[in-house]
Amino acid sequence: MDPTAWVGRDIDGRYLVESVLGVGGMGTVLLAKHRFTGVAVAIKVLRPELQSDAGVQERFLAEAQAPNAIGHPAIVKVLDAGRTPEGTLYMAMELLVGRSLREALARDELTPDQRKRVVVDLCTVLGHAHARNFIHRDLKPDNVFLSPADEVKLLDFGIAKMLDDVRQLRTAAGVVLGTPAYMAPEQLADARNVDARADLWAIGVMLYEMVTNRLPWAATAPQELLLAVAAGEVTPIRVYVPQVSRDVEMFFERALARDP
Repeated sequence: MDPTAWVGRDIDGRYLVESVLGVGGMGTVLLAKHRFTGVAVAIKVLRPELQSDAGVQERFLAEAQAPNAIGHPAIVKVLDAGRTPEGTLYMAMELLVGRSLREALARDELTPDQRKRVVVDLCTVLGHAHARNFIHRDLKPDNVFLSPADEVKLLDFGIAKMLDDVRQLRTAAGVVLGTPAYMAPEQLADARNVDARADLWAIGVMLYEMVTNRLPWAATAPQELLLAVAAGEVTPIRVYVPQVSRDVEMFFERALARDP
């Protein structure tokens, strides 16, 4: 289905779609307005070809439920969710204004102090989530949104895992969930058995990228990347920032150690 076919359509009798905001691996994000209140929202709809996949449906519903269960203002709010009469899963989220951390880094918009603040804010919201036994499992610059004032909003809890919960996501053995460049070695090996340290690894990779504008891996192909992460073959940060202090160098050695 062409995503633009949603424009002008009614969703569940409550939302009128105005435009397409983006298309991702799991779904399409639409700009819509509530028919009765006029409030603008972002609506994510599950892609038609995934509607019959029970595992994908479960991850979609987890994304809808996790923000309210965690309860932190730096996590994008999910306002509503449901299934249309035609059977399409959707969730309505607060409409964010700004850009992703990925876009901000690509345009070199952030000063060193602003980059530091982003990392501190991310650690704060993750600490809140971890205290409630949630781990994100897919942290990356694309899932960090910055307001015009550079306030952080964390997105996409679609593969978040609630530890020790009977409702936790059922990840099949051998299935890799997440984005490999930001995944800890143990997550590549078995996504079912990771803990909060996997999120801290991803923060380390993101911080390395924010300092050097490069990933910590010299790999140029996907398979090379997987092997480099699994083997802990991290490019020393001094290669890209020769003047870096020994304390900073030791931080990255520890943050990205295969077995710290």
